[in-house]
Amino acid sequence: DRRTFIGAVFGGLIAGPLTATAQQGEHVPRIGYVTRASSTFGMLPVEQEFLDGLHDHGYVEGRNVVIEVRSAGGRPERFAELATELVRLPVDVLLVGVCGAPLDAARSATQTIPIVVATCNDDLVETGIVNSLAGPVGTSRDYPS
Repeated sequence: DRRTFIGAVFGGLIAGPLTATAQQGEHVPRIGYVTRASSTFGMLPVEQEFLDGLHDHGYVEGRNVVIEVRSAGGRPERFAELATELVRLPVDVLLVGVCGAPLDAARSATQTIPIVVATCNDDLVETGIVNSLAGPVGTSRDYPS
C-alpha cells in the first residue's frame, strides 16, 4: 500500500546517511519538504501517510529524523527560493507535494539530493520524470497514488 511504499522509499533514502554516520552518533537525517499548502505539516492526508510510513520504519520526527517544511503559502513563485533554501541547509532528501512547479524548482535547485514526489497526476514516463516505472531519472522519484 501507499503508506508502506512511502516508508520504504524514505527508509532507503535516509538509511544511507544514518548508517554512514551511526558510528559518530551525531547525524540525524534531514528531509526538506516544499509544499503549496499553508496548513500545519501533517494535516493533509498525504503528509500523515508520509509520517505514518516513516514511523512504520522506525523514524520519528524530532527524534531520529528532522523534517524541514517550507510552505509557499499558495504562492508558486516562491518554490524556487524555498527549494534552494532547503538545499543550502543541507537536507538529505527533498520531498515535493506534487509534480509541476514544486518539482521543477527542486530539480533546478539540486542535481545531487534525491527528490521524492508525493503525488503526480501526470504520466511520469511521458513527461520524462522517470525513464520507466522501474527506476528514477536523476534525482526524482515518485510513489504510486
